[in-house]
Amino acid sequence: FKVSMGLFVHSTAIIADGFNNATDAISNIASLLGFKLASRHPDAEHPYGHGRFEYLSGLFITMVILIVGLSALYESLLKIIKPNKVTFSFLGLVILLFTMGIKFWMYSFNHSTGKKINSQPLLAAAQDSLNDVITTCGSVATLVLAPLTSLPVDGIIGLLVSIVVLKSGWDILSDTVDNLLGKKPDPEIVRKIREAMLSYPGIY
Repeated sequence: FKVSMGLFVHSTAIIADGFNNATDAISNIASLLGFKLASRHPDAEHPYGHGRFEYLSGLFITMVILIVGLSALYESLLKIIKPNKVTFSFLGLVILLFTMGIKFWMYSFNHSTGKKINSQPLLAAAQDSLNDVITTCGSVATLVLAPLTSLPVDGIIGLLVSIVVLKSGWDILSDTVDNLLGKKPDPEIVRKIREAMLSYPGIY
């Protein structure tokens, strides 16, 4: 819907928003694959299990986010240099608002579930969905404001949206790499382990 409507109204910001949503399918497949591989039992070659497959799938998702962000950044810069006339569409506005509602629900669901089961891919997917809400806000602004001014609103908003996407992708990448390398454990978990150990006689 978004890509078709973006082509119809000649908006790079909306087209980029549509392709950004399309990458969610890849992200979700990567998450499902990561869960499946991470749940495999330990074997002779991997005595500690396969849990880090979950981080690898999260790493793949961040790569997708960064690629989309860089692509949107490039297209937006082109639109600032050579702006196109964007036409208003009421149907397009309805579609954008509808997809914003869906994406916000996806963010809430993935974020709460990701926190509950401590899942990096789900938290990454949640952030991606929140990015989509932000980018769609930009698309709405483009659709409403661009026909009213000669300024390259489409390119400027697309540029801001791409920076937001790249920033969130970088943050998720840093966190995922930390987990892969083996970052310092949460002090609260350490405290609970210590209390559990010291609750037994003979443990000092």
